[in-house]
Order: sequence, then structure tokens, then C-alpha cells
Amino acid sequence: MEAIIKMKLRLFALSLSLLLVACQSGLAPVAVKPLPGANPSSALSSQNSSRSRVAPVLGGVLEIQNQGAQKAKIAMRLQVPRLLFQSFRTQAATLDGGPVYQPSGFETFAYLRVSLQAPPMAELIYPQNALRDPEHPEQDYLIENTGEPLTVLFENVPAGTLRFATISAFNSDKQPIPGTTIQAVFAVGPGSEAVSQEVTFRTTPAAQVMNLLLLSDPDLAKSVDLVALQNFLDQLTGLEGTRPQYVYTRQHPLGLNAALLAADLRAAGGNPALLDTQKNYTLPLAHLTGTVQGLATGDHLKIQTSDFSHPLLEVTANGSFNLEGLRPGSWHLEFWVEGGAEYAAIDARQVVATGAEDLALGQIVLVPVQPVVEELSKSQLAGGETLRIYGQNFHATLAGNKVLIGEQEAEILNASSTELEIKLPWGAIGEQELRVEVGSSVSEPISLYRYGVSSISASRGRIGDLLTLRGTDFNAVYRVIFPGESEVGIQANYEVLSDSELQVRIPGGAKTGLIELRVGEGERLIAPGPLTVDNRVIFVDAGAESNGTGLSWDSAVSDLQQALNTAQGGDEVWVRGGVYFPDAPGGDRSRAFVLKDNLALYGGFTGLEKDQMERNFSENTTVLSGDLNEDDAFYSDGPPIFLGVTYRQDNSYHVVKAVGVSQGTVLDGFTVRGGQADIDNISNLNSRGAGILCDNASPTLRNLVIQENYAYRSGAGMEISHSGSPLLENIVFFYNRSENANNVAAYGGGLNIETYSASVPQLKNIVFANNFGMAGGGGLSIGGAQPILTQATFFGNSTNYSTSGSAISMSGSTSSIDVRNSVFWGNAGYDIYAFMGTLRLAYNALEDGIGNVLTSSSTGGALQDQGGNLTLSNTPFLSSILPMGPDGVWMTPDDGLAPPIEGEIADAGSSVYATIYDILQRQRPTGPGFSMGAYEELEFSHSGCYPYGC
Repeated sequence: MEAIIKMKLRLFALSLSLLLVACQSGLAPVAVKPLPGANPSSALSSQNSSRSRVAPVLGGVLEIQNQGAQKAKIAMRLQVPRLLFQSFRTQAATLDGGPVYQPSGFETFAYLRVSLQAPPMAELIYPQNALRDPEHPEQDYLIENTGEPLTVLFENVPAGTLRFATISAFNSDKQPIPGTTIQAVFAVGPGSEAVSQEVTFRTTPAAQVMNLLLLSDPDLAKSVDLVALQNFLDQLTGLEGTRPQYVYTRQHPLGLNAALLAADLRAAGGNPALLDTQKNYTLPLAHLTGTVQGLATGDHLKIQTSDFSHPLLEVTANGSFNLEGLRPGSWHLEFWVEGGAEYAAIDARQVVATGAEDLALGQIVLVPVQPVVEELSKSQLAGGETLRIYGQNFHATLAGNKVLIGEQEAEILNASSTELEIKLPWGAIGEQELRVEVGSSVSEPISLYRYGVSSISASRGRIGDLLTLRGTDFNAVYRVIFPGESEVGIQANYEVLSDSELQVRIPGGAKTGLIELRVGEGERLIAPGPLTVDNRVIFVDAGAESNGTGLSWDSAVSDLQQALNTAQGGDEVWVRGGVYFPDAPGGDRSRAFVLKDNLALYGGFTGLEKDQMERNFSENTTVLSGDLNEDDAFYSDGPPIFLGVTYRQDNSYHVVKAVGVSQGTVLDGFTVRGGQADIDNISNLNSRGAGILCDNASPTLRNLVIQENYAYRSGAGMEISHSGSPLLENIVFFYNRSENANNVAAYGGGLNIETYSASVPQLKNIVFANNFGMAGGGGLSIGGAQPILTQATFFGNSTNYSTSGSAISMSGSTSSIDVRNSVFWGNAGYDIYAFMGTLRLAYNALEDGIGNVLTSSSTGGALQDQGGNLTLSNTPFLSSILPMGPDGVWMTPDDGLAPPIEGEIADAGSSVYATIYDILQRQRPTGPGFSMGAYEELEFSHSGCYPYGC
């Protein structure tokens, strides 16, 4: 029996899931495929349903052998499957408190009735081996169907032009099965050759039409060309292929209106060629709707009608469904589920269709057998761990089950009817209830205890972001690991705030994945995740023995240019202390370190750091140098020297270039030196911006020392040109020179802002020391921009002309500058010259007060004194002799340009304008008492003169 059923599954997808074996003649499944615009006998319109192919329920082949001129012998070969489909499994008994299920039985083609009709004879002709039951005429002349090949014989069949063969099926109770009758019409002639005639769904409409025509006009019926009629009907059904591979593309044959066809054929004089193939000859069909509830995910509810011309309806989800194209008649509906769960039985339904009407089937409620949880592989576990659940009546597929921990749904890894494997979701710590749902059935709850990490403050972040983890047992944590390039991951810096709270920074080199905490004797707690890391770090070490992947310090690249080429927007590049050059010795002077948009470049690392906060860029000096041949003498090597000498003409025009980038582009923690923008053409950008050229760009520049750069035209330290509003914070411009021997105006030794546009650079905590601008603006020159300068220190800057603004010069009618909380001391000549534009001063300290500011009212220069400005009488610094302090390094605690507590500028600034931190990254006071300049006041234990002399 099992082998027969498997064979059926391979061969056919029967209408209404009737799985058949092809008859001995080779008849095969027949599919119905409605075409657009056609009126198919079967169509589905609901999104949660589908249909399978229609297969012939009955089929036979007549072998007609004439016996003389008036009679014939007919052998009909049949093979009709006995078993059609299995109904729902139903509860049969209870053993040891548990349900036992068994099949409810099979619908069967237990008997067949085969007959011939030879008009004008009224009596039907039956085969000699039919079973007789005269007392029950409705059960008379049946043939038992075993499912095996069967041949029935008809002797002495009278010859004639119209003969009819009929096959009908009966169930085991000898009751007719609706919709199973098929017919064929054929002729028995005087010829001696044997003739074959199929009896199938395809031939049934022709027999129905000819029966009706025979009743109304016998003579006309005898003249009809049966072959032509069958060809016309094949056009209506959209028949494709040849027996046994029939496909009906427009209409199943049983859906044709035989009465209308017979009437039109009679009107056409019996000539099928005069019939219209475009006319609608479809029976009026009913539309059946209903809803399904309780179907488990992944299972399919099969709905079949006893109308074998109608395809199986397969419902794949709960909700409404539509079954269209039901022929007039009384039809039996059966239901069953294919999938991974057991369901309680559901009764069959009966529907009666009388024509084109809407029928409501109502709700079909499916009840999966209740799942039972018997045991858990662990009673205590942490979020992210794997748990096995043992029991009964689980769904055999992953999608068919739902495992709930409280109200949280767990990820199911594996499933069978007796075992589920899940990953415990992260969530609340403590006692939890676990339940298994299969469709609408839910198991009784079982308890488990969840510990570990319950939550993480963010599901994604960038390198350096601070995350907060909450959970249990954090006092026992001894290591926090992020996924990285190697399998062992990257240990991160963390702080345990309490047994239930921990903070950690995303370390450099971290990748997207799960965060792991090591606890106690090596137990692993996994944080909810995965955490998405939105950027990456590329590690650079000039001393690396060979270029690695760049994804960790151990695999750092040695070439910074290579790292910049590899990096993408959003990445960070971490550079270990050392000296880096844009090109090799004797290389291309036009090459520079070119910043990419949204790329962050950080210097000052030792090669061991896990996050930026661990670096010290003052101790681990990272130099970006334009001295390609490494033959320059720098300030640190001895007394100051003239930067434009011949031996520097091999240096890079620009050390760093930022062109068209946004504020997300970062340069932080470097010394930039040795740029030589010496092209003697003022319209050429290679005559300006030797240290940093910022062209049409708005990057973020922090913690930089820009020193000993030379420009022929302007901006030896840095040039901001054309447009852009960059942020400059914690920057020292030291000993940069804009000058030339051709008496061409040169400006802005430290910084030149020449945009002549609505650009508003922000400058905070800036030191301009010992810079030279030949024609003006030894420290800072402005042309057409509107910068805001806060907490700046100007010391020792100069020009060739005492009236040109040794610290700041302004030109351009659209220029303006706001100078706040800044200090000016030791600059040669006038500190500020406003040739054009508006100068606004608030809370600044000047060596000779406002009198050291020069404006040219005739050309549009103007001063607005906004109050709080001081006149200095003594040096405001700890030491003007050693501006960098004894260590010779900028931005360290011994810097000489910091004010002493007793000094005039200590506590003289305005809190309205003050920055939060000073240039040494010390927090400024939260109330009154802000110092002017880049440095907040410093306290020393020395008495008398300042630490470095009087």
C-alpha cells in the first residue's frame, strides 16, 4: 500500500490532491492554466492559496473490433486507482494519559460502472463480468475495482454512427461519487480494421453535446463530423500537447456548457466549422469564500472538492481564501494539512452550487495538537546561549514553532517533533517562563533562569564610542573582547560601575559582531547583538618590518600614503609616532598627504592603544614632513634659520591637502612641517599653503603643531582658500614664514584666510608664535572671510612693516573677525591692522591696549570695541624666553605661554566666550575666572620670578 501511494505522489498532482496512477493506456496528468480574459472553470484569487494540477480521475481506451457488417466486439482497458487520499488523523484512544492518532480512512474508487449505449436502442449494454444486484438498481452492474489493470468486454455491439461509452465511479458503500462520470461518442462501422477510442475528460463534452442533439434532431446528429466537433472543443479548452500529455490552457472540459453548444450546433446545421470559438461556452460558475484559523507557519491546508475538474486549493496562511470556478452541483469538500504538525480532525463540508453565485463556506478552525515540554537541557543560562527543549508534538519545521521566553521570541536553530534547539534571547534577568506555540496551540509553561548581559546601550557605533552594558555578575568580569582581525579578538578598555553595570569603549580594530565578557574562571557572557561597528581603523607604523593588512597594530602598514589610498570615508587612520613623508627622497614635490572626505587621521600613538583616549600626541610626536630628502635644519636643531634657502627647494609644495572635504574629515595629533610653497606665481596654489592647503573645504583640525613652513605668497603654515568654514582647535602655528625676494606682497605667515566668500572658520585655543608675514599678518591674515577667533595667544609675530598688523591683518570689504578672550604680547609694531572690514574685540588683552590696533577708515576698516579689553603692562606669560617650556615640546604642561595665577590675564576672560577646555585639554572653570589666551592659568611652587627667569 505504501509503495502505491508513493508512486501516486511521483506521478500526479491530482485536482483536489487526488493522487492517481495513470491508466494502462498511458493517460497522464492534465493541467488547467487559465489565460487572461478567459473564464476558467477553476481559478484562485486569494494571496494565501495556490492550486495543483488536475489529473484524470477515470480513463479508458476502447479497442473496437468489428464482427461482420452489423456488430462489433469492444474491449475496454482500464486502470483506476482505488485509494485516492487520506483524511485527517483523528484521536482514537488514550494510553497512559497521552493521545494516540490513527488515520480516519481513505476515500476510495471501490467500484466502477461501465456501459455502452447504441441508439436507437434504449437499453444500456453492460460487460458480462459486471456484478448483478437487481433488487438495488442503483447498485446493479458494478465492477469491483482493485486498482490493478482491468479489461472489460462487450460482445455484439450493434454498428451505428453514434455510440456512447460511459464510466462512473462508486465508493465503498456503492454510492456514486459526484463528478466522476466521463463519456465518449464514437462510430461502429462496417470496416474490418480495429479502431481505438479514448474515454477521458477531453471526450466527455462531445458525448454530452451529441446526446442532446440526438434527442432534438436525430437525423442532424448523424451527420455531424465527430472529429471536427472534437477539434472545435479542443480550441475552447485550449488543449495543448498530445495524449497522454494534455494541458488545458483555457478551460477544463467539464466546465463547458453542453446545452448551449448543442443548441448552437443545431443552428449551424450540424457543421462545427460554423461555431464561434470566441463565444463564451463556460457553465455559470460559483465563487466560494472562507477563512482559515489556527494553521501553523509552514503548513499547508489542502481543500478538495469532489468536482474533479476543479484543482486542489492549497491555503498557505491563516486568513481568507477564495475558491472560484465551482460547477453547478452538490459537492463534497474534504480538508487535510501537509506540514510538520498534527491536527485534530475537522468534519467535511457539503456545498451546493446552482450557477454563478457567491457561496460562504465560513470559518475552518484548525487545532494543532498541544505541544508538551518535558525537559530543558539547562535550567540556568545566559542570553545568547543554546538551549535544547525536549518534548512532544512540536512542529517538525523551524517556521512552524514559536518559542517564547516571557514575551520574547527566541531564535530556533533546529526542530523536530520531539526536540527544539534555540538561542536564548537577551532580556530581563531572573526567573522566566518558556512556552512553545504551534499554530493556535500553546504548551504549558516551564521555568528557567536567565543571567548574564541583559542589554546594551546601542546596537551600532563607531570606534571610540562609549557603550553601557547591563546585567549580572559584572564584578567578576576580567576581560571584555570585541571581534577583530584575529580569532582571539580585541581586548577593550572597560570600567565596572557596579555588579549590574559596565561601560566599555569600542576599541580600534573592532569589527561587527558579538561582544564577549569573560567572568570568573573563564565563563563567557555574550552581549546582545551583534554590535554593528560603522567604521574601521587602519593602523600605520613607520617602523613596521613589512606591510600588513593594516587592521591591527600587529599587522600595521608602514606607508601612510598606502593607508590613505586604502581608507574610505568613515574610516579612521591611527598613526604611530614617527616621521612620515608624502613621497620618497627625490620624489614628486607635488605629492601631499591628501585627506579624503569623512576620513579621520589621528597621530600620537605608541602602537599599543585600544582607543584614542590612550594616546599622548605630545609625547609620541608624529610628524608629517615635506622634507623629502631629510636634509633640512629645523628650529629644534638650533637657532632659527631662513626657511627659503636653496636646499629646501626639493621639499613638498604642500605637506597636507584638504580639497572639497566636509567637517567630518579630521586631522588630529600631528606636527606638520617642512612644506615649501615656493612657486613665484601668486595665482598658483603652489605659492601658498605650504603646511596645509585647505581649498573649498571645511575639515576639522585639532591638536596640531604647524611649524617651519615657507610660502612665496601667503599662508606658509596654512591657507584657507576660495571657500569653506573649517574648525581649528588646539593648534600652534610656530615659525612659519610668508616672504619672497621679489618684493611681492606676502601675507599670513601662520594662517591666511583668503576666501572672499561667506566662510566662517572657527578658531579655538590657537597659538600664533614667531610667525612672519612680509607684507602683513605675521600670525593671521584675513581676506574676505568672517572668522571667529576665541582663546588665542599671539606672541612674537612680525612683518616688514610696523603698521601692517604683526599679529592680524585684514583686507577685503566683506571681511570681519570676532576676537574674544585672546592675548597679544611681544608682536612687532601694531598687533592688528584693519585695512578693510570690521574688527570686533571683546575681552582681549593687548600689550598697549586698544591703541595697538590700527584701522584705515578711508578704505573701510573699522573697530568695534565690545568691552572687557585690557592693556597689558607686564609679560602675561610664565616665560616668554622659553615659549615651549624646558622640554622644547608644544602643548605640554611646562609651556611658557601659559599665564601664572598672579598674572593680569588670569581670570580676566569672559565665560560667555570661553572654550570648555584649554589647549592642554584641561577643563576651564565652570563659573567665573577664565583666563585669556589658549592656556588656562598654571600654578607653580616657585617664588619670586616666573620659573624661567624674570
